[in-house]
Amino acid sequence: LFGDVTLYAVWGLPDSYVNSNIKTSLSADKNIIEYDSVASITLTAKVEHTAPSSGAMTNPSVMYNYVQDGDIKTTTADVKSSGVLSVKTVKDSGKYSFKYRLTDGLEPLWYYDGDYSGNAETLTIEKGKLEHMTIKDFKISASTVPYYGKELKDVDFSVKMYNNANKEVELATETPYKWQIEIDKVTQGTNNDKKIVIYPADTDNYETSYEFLVEFEAQALVIVFHMEQISKEIEVEVEYGQNYGANEIIYLFEQAYLKALTTWDSATIRVVESKAPYLDGKALVEGDANADKFDTEYNGINEIHTIQVTFQDASYEVVFNPNNGGAGGTTQETYKYGQFLKKPTDPVNGDLLFVGWYFDEDYI
Repeated sequence: LFGDVTLYAVWGLPDSYVNSNIKTSLSADKNIIEYDSVASITLTAKVEHTAPSSGAMTNPSVMYNYVQDGDIKTTTADVKSSGVLSVKTVKDSGKYSFKYRLTDGLEPLWYYDGDYSGNAETLTIEKGKLEHMTIKDFKISASTVPYYGKELKDVDFSVKMYNNANKEVELATETPYKWQIEIDKVTQGTNNDKKIVIYPADTDNYETSYEFLVEFEAQALVIVFHMEQISKEIEVEVEYGQNYGANEIIYLFEQAYLKALTTWDSATIRVVESKAPYLDGKALVEGDANADKFDTEYNGINEIHTIQVTFQDASYEVVFNPNNGGAGGTTQETYKYGQFLKKPTDPVNGDLLFVGWYFDEDYI
């Protein structure tokens, strides 16, 4: 230093003054909440100068620093100026106290550092609970139709999850959701017992995953029998992933065709009357002189197949043999497709009781 200089004494606050004239308090509006990205707990710290006219500090200001579990918590401007701290994340949970510094603007070297000496506040912020989570907009991808019999791993879907405040929860990027058990299969009708697992991106404030039951309607995979001659189509349901042999497909068609005949108008029926249906140009039974027997089969069926049905005049020979395959006594008649068999006179064989006629082969 060069020249004259004057040094001034700086007087601090003795503990006795602080104990008598400085009042501290800490309060929380609540002590436990569930994280929902909206709710929070408000902590309020107060340092009050109860005797501002006593001469020690005429206009003290306060800077607050919250202490969470022994560590200084990063504070905001509001905390520094007002002592109010808002906590809302799971990491905010813990035991809170605070430190403070009293200063006087007129004397920049004049300050007092103190600790809150009352009861610390314990705050608990829980992770979002399953019972308060909801899902919306569950939708199965149109490209993965939920045919019954299909494994769930082959059915894609989308869904959104919302928390207790009805705010959408951000989901993980790579695997946001999946079926709980992917080897389960879609069942016929309403599926309301299938679980999905949802993975939030924010695992600090939400659990790693949440399970929900979803409901959707199964669809049936079909084989379409297209009959261009009469502008009709018949659909028969088949189970996804199963094998369907030629005889089974014939049986499915015959059952559906006979049922359809009961609903068609008389003009349509006249077109096909006494005409046999042919599947992709092949006959339904062996020995038809006009075509080979239908022999198409589908293994592990996984898509809709269309079979063209045409109608042709057809007649069949029916033989009644009363001798169980032996010679003599047989009668033979010609029938067109769709005609009922006429029962001949019951045969007589001594004192034996005639029971009835049977097929030597099951054509159904």
